Amino acid sequence: MHGQKATALPGPISLAATWNLDLARRHGEVLGHEARASGHNVFLGPAVDIARVPGGGRTFESSGEDPILNARMASAQIEAIQSKGIWTNWKRRARSWRRS
Repeated sequence: MHGQKATALPGPISLAATWNLDLARRHGEVLGHEARASGHNVFLGPAVDIARVPGGGRTFESSGEDPILNARMASAQIEAIQSKGIWTNWKRRARSWRRS
C-alpha cells in the first residue's frame, strides 16, 4: 500500500454470516476507497471459492459454502468496489489437488 495504513476489516466469512447485502456493499465501498487512496486501480477479489472442505487452506477468504450467498455477497462487494473506479472481478483459488 505504498507505506500507507489500511483499515483492518472483518474476513469475508464473518461478513457472510450477517447475510446483509447492504453491509457487503459498504464493505466493498471501503475496499474501493482504500484501493483508490493508496494509488491502486485494481483489486483482486473477492474470492468465491465454495468452502466444501474446511481444511482447504484459504477458504476463509470466501463467503462460505452456500453458493447463492457466496455469489450475492461477492456481487454486492464487486459493484461497490467498481463504483469507486477500481477494476475488480471474482477471484477463484486454484485447486492444488486432482481427482484420481
